[in-house]
Amino acid sequence: MSTFHQEPVACPSCGHTQSVLLVESANVARRPAYRAEVLAGTFMAFGCDGCGARVVVERDILYTDLAHGLFVCVFPHTRRPDAASLSAFATEVFQRVVVTEPPKAVARRFGGIEPRVVFSYDELREKVLCSDHQLDDRVVEAVKHALLDVAGRVEAGVTGLLLVTVEDGPDGSLVFAQLGDSFSPEDRPLLTVGREVYDDMATVQARTLLARAGMLDGPYVHRDRLVGAVS
Repeated sequence: MSTFHQEPVACPSCGHTQSVLLVESANVARRPAYRAEVLAGTFMAFGCDGCGARVVVERDILYTDLAHGLFVCVFPHTRRPDAASLSAFATEVFQRVVVTEPPKAVARRFGGIEPRVVFSYDELREKVLCSDHQLDDRVVEAVKHALLDVAGRVEAGVTGLLLVTVEDGPDGSLVFAQLGDSFSPEDRPLLTVGREVYDDMATVQARTLLARAGMLDGPYVHRDRLVGAVS
């Protein structure tokens, strides 16, 4: 089910407080608009009535779209250091919500879904894009790692990559936004790579390497688990 309620929120720019609708559990089957909001970047965002600033409210949220294989626990970015314990929590919640408590038909249909943990709505959007385009999110993170390993990229201040678009068609290119302290969310430079880069990374050999690095284990699938583990 979806759960939400009105709550007063103060604008971090001007301090103005207004009542906004905050989501605790987003079930796309019950409210398809959640998916559209995630893709549009408007999920849990509102305009301040005092100064007009765009405010994004970060909080713990369960996002489910079981028909498309998504069971995602979303946490504020400040909780990333707790990824290991939150992954265990996500697994426990998935077992209870999908496998143990619902009718057996639900467990039979959706019990094979692999729960995920993310630390921003941008990362949630990545998971939705991967689902929409039948991409393995683990392979996508491996592609990011390979791209960031290119000489000069780190020196240029690029600290991460974020999947923002997958072009139409089975051979559609992957478009990543480059992240770094010198880039604002509005002016992140884009990096486009051909689908063949993803396909090459998805080979059996590459997946074996990822498995050895631990990337195929657990709900937290992120490039930072590869750093120092894969040369």
